Amino acid sequence: MITPTTWVNARGTLFAPVAMLVLAVAVAPESGCRRARSGTDSSTASGSSSDRVTQINKDDEAMNAAIAKARETVDTFIVRLKSPQSGDTIFSVKVPIADSANTEHFWLTDVRFDGAKFNGTINNDPVKVTHVKLGQNWSVNRDEISDWMIVSNAKLIGGESIRALRSKMSPEERAAFDAQAPFKIE
Repeated sequence: MITPTTWVNARGTLFAPVAMLVLAVAVAPESGCRRARSGTDSSTASGSSSDRVTQINKDDEAMNAAIAKARETVDTFIVRLKSPQSGDTIFSVKVPIADSANTEHFWLTDVRFDGAKFNGTINNDPVKVTHVKLGQNWSVNRDEISDWMIVSNAKLIGGESIRALRSKMSPEERAAFDAQAPFKIE
């Protein structure tokens, strides 16, 4: 069962999104949002290593489609990041970070785009990967992201991995998630 999570990370920054599905999303050795090296893939995002981790098979069609869609539509995010609209409150990109045995997907906040790379701040403590930490600056090529999201007027734009995870929830879990999320998913 997915339990509610806080929407504020350890630094006190509202973190709406993402991962939230309590979201830390982890992907097991034989599974993953992205292919794990020899270990696991995981994605955490609500600001604490105590967040729940969900195992996702690396061959999960819905998650792989979500990642592909995020990469195909990243220009929408970039345009909006450069010229925010009234009501835009959160901009975040999700990045896979690997060490020798594991891959985790992290949401970056305070996102900037320099024309080739996204730069931002790791928004949660790692669960498996040991060479990153909460608050660390990180850069990722635009074609290596695993998701992006904007919250505008309390509605989620993008967030394909969130949508994929939410679709796998039971009706009760989905209702609890929707009640806790600082955005609506249409």
